[in-house]
Amino acid sequence: MYTQQLIEEIFAFAAIEKELNLLWFHIKNEDKKLNDGALEWMEETLHIFSEMKKVGSNFIGKSFTLLKEEYLIEKNEALQERITDACKWFLPRIIQLRKAVFQHPLVTDHKETATTINEHLNASILAISLGQHLIEFCAAAFTVTGFLQHKLDYAVPKVKLNSYAAGKTAASLTTGVDNPLLYMQLQEWRSGIIEATDLPVYLVSKSSELKEICTYLPHTSQELMKIKGFGAAKVGKYGEEILAMVQEYAAENDLESLMADYEVDTKSKKPVKEKKKKGPDTKTVSYDMYKAGKTLEEIAKERGFIVSTIEGHLSEFIIGGMLPIENFVSQEQQDNIKALLVGEGLPFKELREKLNGEVSYGQIKIVKEMLRKEEGEVE
Repeated sequence: MYTQQLIEEIFAFAAIEKELNLLWFHIKNEDKKLNDGALEWMEETLHIFSEMKKVGSNFIGKSFTLLKEEYLIEKNEALQERITDACKWFLPRIIQLRKAVFQHPLVTDHKETATTINEHLNASILAISLGQHLIEFCAAAFTVTGFLQHKLDYAVPKVKLNSYAAGKTAASLTTGVDNPLLYMQLQEWRSGIIEATDLPVYLVSKSSELKEICTYLPHTSQELMKIKGFGAAKVGKYGEEILAMVQEYAAENDLESLMADYEVDTKSKKPVKEKKKKGPDTKTVSYDMYKAGKTLEEIAKERGFIVSTIEGHLSEFIIGGMLPIENFVSQEQQDNIKALLVGEGLPFKELREKLNGEVSYGQIKIVKEMLRKEEGEVE
């Protein structure tokens, strides 16, 4: 019976089931190359669908029973009412399913894996989109000719879902990442490199490597080389750009390098032949260079930092009375910064914007530390 075929076409969700199962199969096979949580997301998505599938199967059986009483669906009031009620139940759930797939969290650094996953992501979203279109017709009185015309009117949506890390929007990749704004910036930088050179992700920087950078905030080439995946060649090629972003972000947010906490994976790094003697800390090095007559700009250039980072190094010596604050922050600048720190308690970025960018993050940090000293928080 043709009417039975139409009802089954709408409520069996055969195309959706096929595509989601294929997606599930490939996610299981490629699990080690995908981000954490990929399998959990797929299981949650299948749970949404399995409920729809179960109710749909029951609905089809009951509909066939009602069709035996009146074959012409246009005259079958009982079935018309059931179809309308079914639409109210299924529509929000298929919209939920479509949203789950459209906002998928799948990410991989492997281009071949992404190609396979993308194929089935896009096939799934198209099958769900068509399924939603068919269910939407059931909100009003159901007629065979009306349904066939509604089906012909379907416009395939222009959707291109992507799981390849280089093409993902940065905002979708920041869950569970330290310093997410920096991570977004690094993601955008990496995407630009890949787009310009057509290099695979892993040759520029894996997502796991960028996450470690955001966690430990390396400030120098030597520190960056401790991050797994960053050897001398990669640091020489991309280090300057990466470090500039990290240093600027750290200065803006009053953060320091945490590389002292970084534990190098000895299995992935070559053993050090000779352990070097520990030299003076980085702040003392900057202080000694300044006392030797070098300018902040010269120290920053020689050491591979930005000026704000050097100002941060020297702030400890300014607070300790070993360097005069006036050499770094004019009295007018001090007054302006103090007014905003005390009066409004603004974060560094907003404070700097209020002063039209005329002070650096390092200068703000110096004044902030002086205020703390005056209030007795710094001995």
